[in-house]
Amino acid sequence: MEKDDVLLNISIDSTVENIWKVLTDEQAFNECFENIKMTCNDWKVGEKIKFVSQKNNETLIDEALITSIMENERLRYNYKKQNTDHEI
Repeated sequence: MEKDDVLLNISIDSTVENIWKVLTDEQAFNECFENIKMTCNDWKVGEKIKFVSQKNNETLIDEALITSIMENERLRYNYKKQNTDHEI
């Protein structure tokens, strides 16, 4: 792990398939998160995921670049908030 890496582990009482669906299916994600909408054209390494939300009547669009994807096992991406150069 690099010095600036952050590792986050979350336990969710559900099946792997249900969690994967929420993470990678726009409709399922958008039904679970009412304040943010997600879109992705193609779920593969190098593709962008867009997260759209509203704050103070302003539309915010954050982007993530998929760096690793293994169905039902791992989704890894670099996340970048709108108007910043810092990736998470």
